[in-house]
Amino acid sequence: MTGSTLSIPLIDISGFHSGDAAARDAVVAAVGAAAEQYGFMRLDGHGVPAATVSESLRDLPFYKPAPWPAAPGFRDAMTGTYTAMFSVGETILSAMALHLGREEDFFVSALHDSYSNMRIIHYPAPAVVADVTDFGSRPHEDRGMITLLIQDGNGGLDVKGPDGEWIAVEPDQSKVICNVGRLLRRWTNNRYTSAFHRVVNRSGRSRQSIPLFVHPGFNQVVDAADFAAPGEAVKFEPVVAGPFTYEDFAYQRPSWKTQAAE
Repeated sequence: MTGSTLSIPLIDISGFHSGDAAARDAVVAAVGAAAEQYGFMRLDGHGVPAATVSESLRDLPFYKPAPWPAAPGFRDAMTGTYTAMFSVGETILSAMALHLGREEDFFVSALHDSYSNMRIIHYPAPAVVADVTDFGSRPHEDRGMITLLIQDGNGGLDVKGPDGEWIAVEPDQSKVICNVGRLLRRWTNNRYTSAFHRVVNRSGRSRQSIPLFVHPGFNQVVDAADFAAPGEAVKFEPVVAGPFTYEDFAYQRPSWKTQAAE
Protein backbone atom coordinates (compact mmCIF):
# COMPACT_ATOMS: atom_id res chain seq x y z
CA MET A 1 0.00 0.00 0.00
CA THR A 2 1.04 3.63 -0.50
CA GLY A 3 0.41 6.13 2.26
CA SER A 4 2.05 9.44 1.35
CA THR A 5 0.07 12.60 0.62
CA LEU A 6 3.00 13.89 -1.43
CA SER A 7 3.34 13.63 -5.20
CA ILE A 8 6.33 13.47 -7.50
CA PRO A 9 6.94 16.92 -9.08
CA LEU A 10 5.78 17.43 -12.67
CA ILE A 11 8.14 19.68 -14.65
CA ASP A 12 7.65 21.04 -18.16
CA ILE A 13 11.23 21.13 -19.45
CA SER A 14 10.43 22.67 -22.84
CA GLY A 15 11.50 26.06 -21.53
CA PHE A 16 15.11 24.94 -21.20
CA HIS A 17 15.65 25.20 -24.96
CA SER A 18 13.11 27.97 -25.60
CA GLY A 19 15.57 30.84 -25.77
CA ASP A 20 13.73 32.56 -22.91
CA ALA A 21 16.18 33.08 -20.04
CA ALA A 22 13.48 33.22 -17.38
CA ALA A 23 11.87 29.98 -18.62
CA ARG A 24 15.28 28.31 -18.72
CA ASP A 25 16.07 29.40 -15.17
CA ALA A 26 12.69 28.11 -14.00
CA VAL A 27 13.45 24.65 -15.42
CA VAL A 28 16.89 24.64 -13.77
CA ALA A 29 15.40 25.56 -10.40
CA ALA A 30 12.58 23.00 -10.64
CA VAL A 31 14.87 20.16 -11.73
CA GLY A 32 17.35 20.96 -8.97
CA ALA A 33 14.68 21.19 -6.28
CA ALA A 34 13.14 17.86 -7.31
CA ALA A 35 16.57 16.18 -7.36
CA GLU A 36 17.33 17.47 -3.87
CA GLN A 37 14.00 16.71 -2.23
CA TYR A 38 12.64 13.65 -4.03
CA GLY A 39 15.33 12.26 -6.31
CA PHE A 40 12.46 11.79 -8.79
CA MET A 41 10.56 13.98 -11.22
CA ARG A 42 7.97 13.59 -13.97
CA LEU A 43 8.84 15.35 -17.21
CA ASP A 44 6.52 17.00 -19.71
CA GLY A 45 7.55 18.92 -22.81
CA HIS A 46 10.40 16.44 -23.27
CA GLY A 47 10.17 16.01 -27.03
CA VAL A 48 9.99 12.20 -27.16
CA PRO A 49 7.37 11.60 -29.90
CA ALA A 50 4.15 10.01 -28.68
CA ALA A 51 4.09 7.70 -31.70
CA THR A 52 7.57 6.44 -30.85
CA VAL A 53 6.54 5.69 -27.28
CA SER A 54 3.39 3.88 -28.38
CA GLU A 55 5.31 1.77 -30.89
CA SER A 56 7.92 0.86 -28.28
CA LEU A 57 5.32 -0.15 -25.68
CA ARG A 58 3.20 -2.30 -27.96
CA ASP A 59 2.73 -6.01 -27.32
CA LEU A 60 6.02 -7.81 -27.83
CA PRO A 61 7.04 -11.49 -28.15
CA PHE A 62 8.71 -11.76 -24.73
CA TYR A 63 10.79 -14.73 -23.61
CA LYS A 64 12.28 -15.14 -27.06
CA PRO A 65 16.04 -15.67 -27.48
CA ALA A 66 16.46 -13.19 -30.34
CA PRO A 67 17.66 -9.73 -29.22
CA TRP A 68 15.56 -8.09 -31.95
CA PRO A 69 12.02 -9.55 -32.26
CA ALA A 70 10.85 -10.02 -35.82
CA ALA A 71 8.23 -7.31 -35.50
CA PRO A 72 7.98 -4.80 -38.37
CA GLY A 73 9.35 -1.42 -37.39
CA PHE A 74 10.35 -2.54 -33.90
CA ARG A 75 14.10 -1.98 -34.20
CA ASP A 76 13.62 1.47 -35.72
CA ALA A 77 11.16 2.39 -32.95
CA MET A 78 13.55 1.28 -30.20
CA THR A 79 16.52 3.05 -31.77
CA GLY A 80 14.43 6.22 -32.05
CA THR A 81 13.30 5.87 -28.44
CA TYR A 82 16.89 5.49 -27.21
CA THR A 83 18.07 8.52 -29.16
CA ALA A 84 15.16 10.71 -28.02
CA MET A 85 15.42 9.67 -24.37
CA PHE A 86 19.19 10.10 -24.30
CA SER A 87 18.66 13.65 -25.53
CA VAL A 88 16.25 14.22 -22.63
CA GLY A 89 18.95 12.91 -20.31
CA GLU A 90 21.43 15.45 -21.68
CA THR A 91 18.89 18.23 -21.05
CA ILE A 92 18.33 17.12 -17.45
CA LEU A 93 22.04 16.77 -16.74
CA SER A 94 22.65 20.22 -18.24
CA ALA A 95 20.00 21.72 -15.98
CA MET A 96 21.49 19.92 -12.98
CA ALA A 97 24.97 21.20 -13.74
CA LEU A 98 23.68 24.77 -13.87
CA HIS A 99 21.71 24.26 -10.66
CA LEU A 100 24.90 23.08 -8.97
CA GLY A 101 26.83 26.14 -10.14
CA ARG A 102 28.85 24.45 -12.87
CA GLU A 103 29.17 24.94 -16.60
CA GLU A 104 26.21 23.58 -18.54
CA ASP A 105 28.26 20.80 -20.16
CA PHE A 106 29.89 19.58 -16.92
CA PHE A 107 27.93 16.31 -16.76
CA VAL A 108 27.19 15.99 -20.47
CA SER A 109 30.92 16.02 -21.27
CA ALA A 110 31.28 13.05 -18.89
CA LEU A 111 28.98 11.02 -21.18
CA HIS A 112 31.77 10.56 -23.75
CA ASP A 113 32.10 6.79 -24.29
CA SER A 114 29.03 6.32 -22.10
CA TYR A 115 28.01 2.79 -21.19
CA SER A 116 24.35 3.81 -20.94
CA ASN A 117 21.85 1.06 -21.67
CA MET A 118 18.12 0.73 -22.27
CA ARG A 119 15.91 -2.22 -21.33
CA ILE A 120 12.39 -3.36 -22.13
CA ILE A 121 10.84 -4.81 -18.97
CA HIS A 122 7.76 -7.02 -18.93
CA TYR A 123 5.98 -7.55 -15.63
CA PRO A 124 3.59 -10.52 -15.89
CA ALA A 125 0.05 -10.19 -14.59
CA PRO A 126 0.01 -10.66 -10.78
CA ALA A 127 -1.97 -13.90 -11.01
CA VAL A 128 0.78 -15.46 -13.13
CA VAL A 129 3.50 -14.91 -10.52
CA ALA A 130 1.42 -14.96 -7.33
CA ASP A 131 3.15 -18.10 -6.05
CA VAL A 132 6.59 -16.51 -6.58
CA THR A 133 6.45 -12.87 -5.54
CA ASP A 134 4.26 -9.89 -4.73
CA PHE A 135 6.75 -7.51 -6.32
CA GLY A 136 7.51 -6.71 -9.93
CA SER A 137 10.70 -5.10 -8.62
CA ARG A 138 11.74 -4.99 -4.99
CA PRO A 139 12.76 -1.68 -3.34
CA HIS A 140 16.10 -0.51 -4.71
CA GLU A 141 18.15 2.49 -5.79
CA ASP A 142 19.43 2.80 -9.34
CA ARG A 143 23.20 2.77 -9.67
CA GLY A 144 24.08 5.19 -12.44
CA MET A 145 23.79 8.95 -12.90
CA ILE A 146 20.12 9.22 -13.85
CA THR A 147 17.43 6.89 -15.15
CA LEU A 148 14.75 7.88 -17.65
CA LEU A 149 11.60 5.79 -17.82
CA ILE A 150 8.53 5.50 -20.01
CA GLN A 151 5.76 3.19 -18.85
CA ASP A 152 2.37 1.99 -19.99
CA GLY A 153 -0.90 2.97 -18.32
CA ASN A 154 -1.06 0.10 -15.84
CA GLY A 155 0.90 1.77 -13.04
CA GLY A 156 2.71 0.13 -10.14
CA LEU A 157 5.76 2.38 -9.68
CA ASP A 158 6.13 3.59 -6.08
CA VAL A 159 8.77 5.98 -4.75
CA LYS A 160 9.89 6.32 -1.12
CA GLY A 161 9.17 9.99 -0.40
CA PRO A 162 10.98 12.40 1.93
CA ASP A 163 8.30 11.64 4.54
CA GLY A 164 9.32 7.98 4.52
CA GLU A 165 6.05 6.87 2.91
CA TRP A 166 5.52 5.32 -0.51
CA ILE A 167 4.28 7.63 -3.26
CA ALA A 168 2.36 6.03 -6.14
CA VAL A 169 3.56 7.52 -9.44
CA GLU A 170 0.66 8.28 -11.75
CA PRO A 171 0.84 6.04 -14.85
CA ASP A 172 0.98 8.29 -17.92
CA GLN A 173 2.96 7.22 -20.95
CA SER A 174 3.05 10.81 -22.20
CA LYS A 175 5.40 11.68 -19.31
CA VAL A 176 9.02 10.63 -18.90
CA ILE A 177 10.02 9.71 -15.35
CA CYS A 178 13.53 10.75 -14.28
CA ASN A 179 15.35 9.71 -11.14
CA VAL A 180 18.76 10.27 -9.60
CA GLY A 181 21.05 7.25 -9.28
CA ARG A 182 23.58 6.41 -6.59
CA LEU A 183 26.54 7.53 -8.70
CA LEU A 184 25.15 11.05 -9.10
CA ARG A 185 24.19 11.22 -5.42
CA ARG A 186 27.78 10.33 -4.57
CA TRP A 187 29.17 12.83 -7.09
CA THR A 188 27.08 15.67 -5.63
CA ASN A 189 28.29 14.82 -2.11
CA ASN A 190 24.78 13.77 -1.08
CA ARG A 191 23.23 17.05 -2.22
CA TYR A 192 20.96 15.15 -4.62
CA THR A 193 18.79 12.30 -3.37
CA SER A 194 18.76 8.77 -4.73
CA ALA A 195 15.35 7.46 -3.69
CA PHE A 196 14.31 3.89 -3.13
CA HIS A 197 11.59 2.78 -5.50
CA ARG A 198 9.71 -0.41 -6.32
CA VAL A 199 7.14 -1.87 -8.69
CA VAL A 200 3.99 -3.46 -7.30
CA ASN A 201 1.69 -4.36 -10.18
CA ARG A 202 -1.82 -3.87 -8.79
CA SER A 203 -3.56 -3.57 -12.17
CA GLY A 204 -4.37 -7.24 -12.65
CA ARG A 205 -2.77 -6.99 -16.10
CA SER A 206 0.74 -7.37 -17.43
CA ARG A 207 2.85 -4.22 -17.35
CA GLN A 208 5.57 -2.85 -19.61
CA SER A 209 8.17 -0.17 -19.06
CA ILE A 210 11.32 1.03 -20.78
CA PRO A 211 14.11 2.46 -18.62
CA LEU A 212 17.21 4.13 -20.02
CA PHE A 213 20.05 3.99 -17.51
CA VAL A 214 22.34 6.95 -18.20
CA HIS A 215 25.96 6.33 -17.22
CA PRO A 216 29.14 8.36 -17.80
CA GLY A 217 32.19 7.01 -19.59
CA PHE A 218 33.59 3.84 -18.07
CA ASN A 219 36.81 5.58 -16.99
CA GLN A 220 35.17 8.77 -15.71
CA VAL A 221 36.43 9.78 -12.27
CA VAL A 222 33.56 10.68 -9.94
CA ASP A 223 34.79 12.95 -7.15
CA ALA A 224 32.46 14.36 -4.49
CA ALA A 225 34.97 17.15 -3.91
CA ASP A 226 33.70 18.69 -7.16
CA PHE A 227 30.49 19.72 -5.36
CA ALA A 228 31.41 19.94 -1.68
CA ALA A 229 30.64 23.46 -0.45
CA PRO A 230 33.50 25.48 1.10
CA GLY A 231 34.16 24.07 4.54
CA GLU A 232 31.87 21.05 3.94
CA ALA A 233 33.28 17.59 4.57
CA VAL A 234 33.77 15.46 1.46
CA LYS A 235 31.65 12.41 2.22
CA PHE A 236 32.98 10.00 -0.41
CA GLU A 237 36.33 8.96 -1.85
CA PRO A 238 36.81 9.43 -5.61
CA VAL A 239 35.84 6.39 -7.70
CA VAL A 240 36.08 5.36 -11.34
CA ALA A 241 32.55 5.06 -12.66
CA GLY A 242 32.69 1.78 -14.58
CA PRO A 243 34.41 -0.44 -12.00
CA PHE A 244 32.40 1.15 -9.18
CA THR A 245 29.10 0.39 -10.91
CA TYR A 246 30.19 -3.15 -11.79
CA GLU A 247 31.27 -3.88 -8.20
CA ASP A 248 27.96 -2.51 -6.95
CA PHE A 249 26.03 -4.82 -9.27
CA ALA A 250 28.25 -7.80 -8.39
CA TYR A 251 27.60 -7.24 -4.69
CA GLN A 252 23.84 -7.24 -5.24
CA ARG A 253 23.68 -9.98 -7.86
CA PRO A 254 25.52 -13.27 -7.15
CA SER A 255 25.25 -14.28 -10.83
CA TRP A 256 27.62 -11.43 -11.74
CA LYS A 257 30.28 -12.85 -9.38
CA THR A 258 29.90 -16.28 -10.98
CA GLN A 259 30.23 -14.88 -14.51
CA ALA A 260 33.32 -12.86 -13.54
CA ALA A 261 35.01 -15.99 -12.16
CA GLU A 262 34.40 -18.04 -15.29
